[in-house]
Amino acid sequence: MEKTTNNHTVYKDSPAHTSSESRESKDEELEIGLCGYNGCRPSWLQRCNTPKVYLIFFCLFVFVQSFLVSGINNVNTTSLERRFDLPSSQVGLISGAYDFSAGSTVILVSYFGGQGHKPRWIAFAALAVGTGGFIMSLPHFATGLYSGVSQGHTCSFNDTTLCKSDSSLKNYLYVFILGMVVIGIGGTTLYSVGTSFVDESVALQDSGFYIGIFYAVATLGPAMGYILGGQFINTYTDFDKVDTSKIKMTTSDPGWVGAWWIGYLFSGILGFVIAVVLFAYPRHLKGAAEAKKSREVSLAHDNGAEVYTSNPDFGKSIKDMPKAFKILVTNPPFMCLAVAGTIDALVLSGFSTFLPKFIQNQFNQDAGWSAMLAGFVVIPGACGGQILGGYLLKRFGMSIKKAMMMMVISSAIATGLVAVFWFSCSAANMAGINTPYPNSTLDVGKIDSVCNAACQCTTESYNVVCAHDSISNTQTQLFSPCHAGCTTQIDDKTYGNCSCILGNSNTTLVKSGKCQGSCTALEPFLVLTCLLIFFTFMTLPAGAYVTLRCVPDSQRAFGLGVQWVFIRFLGSFPGPIMFGAVIDHSCLVWRDKCGERGSCWIYDNQDMSMNIFLLALAVKIPVCVFYYLAKVVYKAPKASEKSFTLTTMDEGNRPVLGTNGLVSENDHTEEHKL
Repeated sequence: MEKTTNNHTVYKDSPAHTSSESRESKDEELEIGLCGYNGCRPSWLQRCNTPKVYLIFFCLFVFVQSFLVSGINNVNTTSLERRFDLPSSQVGLISGAYDFSAGSTVILVSYFGGQGHKPRWIAFAALAVGTGGFIMSLPHFATGLYSGVSQGHTCSFNDTTLCKSDSSLKNYLYVFILGMVVIGIGGTTLYSVGTSFVDESVALQDSGFYIGIFYAVATLGPAMGYILGGQFINTYTDFDKVDTSKIKMTTSDPGWVGAWWIGYLFSGILGFVIAVVLFAYPRHLKGAAEAKKSREVSLAHDNGAEVYTSNPDFGKSIKDMPKAFKILVTNPPFMCLAVAGTIDALVLSGFSTFLPKFIQNQFNQDAGWSAMLAGFVVIPGACGGQILGGYLLKRFGMSIKKAMMMMVISSAIATGLVAVFWFSCSAANMAGINTPYPNSTLDVGKIDSVCNAACQCTTESYNVVCAHDSISNTQTQLFSPCHAGCTTQIDDKTYGNCSCILGNSNTTLVKSGKCQGSCTALEPFLVLTCLLIFFTFMTLPAGAYVTLRCVPDSQRAFGLGVQWVFIRFLGSFPGPIMFGAVIDHSCLVWRDKCGERGSCWIYDNQDMSMNIFLLALAVKIPVCVFYYLAKVVYKAPKASEKSFTLTTMDEGNRPVLGTNGLVSENDHTEEHKL
């Protein structure tokens, strides 16, 4: 008898079926899914119905999401502060909204998405990311022209300028938060349901490699976000509304605001385009049945959960969620992996947020170039680490415990490499901060001095100047022309009549910019940082692989969702806050606007290095411990304890499996003990 339903054809020989016949029917149903839209499913489109082609579109979605959330959004921080008169603390809420949204919805999304039409859920996630991108670009089109004004920085004895009050522009903060909340829903679907779907669509021995590829793309997105975002910021924000040739401000002007909205709009368009493509895919890809056969022997941790999860009706009702959650949290290897991933997320999130800032302050680089350097380091480090990690899983057919051991070794190497944070350049002497003013021996630790007391200087703007004495060949760095006591500006970069500078205008030049110095520590820092990122990210494919293997098959998506709850709320959300607090602890000079403390201008480089090193070390050591504990407590099911094989090579140098995953005398396989 033949039965057709939902464009799938299922064949039944009789009303009564054995379990093997049911499985064959199920496998055949998995095999016949077609690409297309409703009744339009042309034969030429079926060429796209393969895991490899789907991975391409899936990776494009991953790229857009990470490009938007972890790249463009971080680059735009300063521009959003200036354009909408927002303090840094409120801008931080925008990034926090993403983690809060993702963490709050991941349980429901992963639970119901894992039981539903996964490609359709992923397509809706792409729509959510696209919609969020459009929402975040709306304030540019809803507001008027930007009217930034360049401020003077010379000594003024009768300055009557009043502090500006808050404007209605601050209300657009809630629009940005709304956009991030919508994007968070799409992001949590992507990394829970999406990871599970990719895993179940390929053979067991290929899963780690596929996961490694899209995880690598997830790190390529932020890197490209930093690089392209830096270029967008160099374009005037209202270039689409005004003649930019009439704009007198430059990118170095304190009031400059770049085209922050282009990245959001671009990501929104791509999100919608990718969603249209993803909606064409069926519930199961071609070859899903063969992939299912490669994992017929469950590798899930043996704690008796299979009694419940093997029931085909388990998990289809929300009433089963508490039981499903209990099964996961009472799974020791799963919880060890979740704790290790959560702790590691503290470093990953904080490090990715503040790496450009660390380079800028420790090695005296400007903000734009620091962001570019961060992108150049992340691309080979993160992408290479994840691709290699996935390749090693596939090439050597690692068992669960061997994959866990690889994670322990990679994390241990990364722990040793956190010593890279000791690399820095010697901080330049700043008058009043770490060296006396040229005409005083007492004013150390004070930004103001007797020589500039009447100038009414503030720390609202940081416009460092360098005074170079041609006779003594000495250099002195001061916070601003005002703090140097300069009353006249000779040209765009030169100041005169400076009361805090020894000598005269013929022998001493006071120019904008930091004093030039030599430092050779940047190059080794970048190399070692790349290695640190490489070995840290090398664990991610293996982490996803063993997480998917140590839980029952029906709980893969839900297991990833629960794991992401821990990572979002206890890892990536507090990570940047912790790193920011540690960095702020080393601040020497704060921005002061209208009596309110803002961001930090100048840091104690040595104190910053030590604080970050100790924090990273305190986090990485427990990560190694919990990865090792996961290996120790993992208990393989009895069905696979004797002999379960992941890979061998046939005549075509292709990995194959033994019968039903079990080794027999007739199987040309290599046995891997669990």
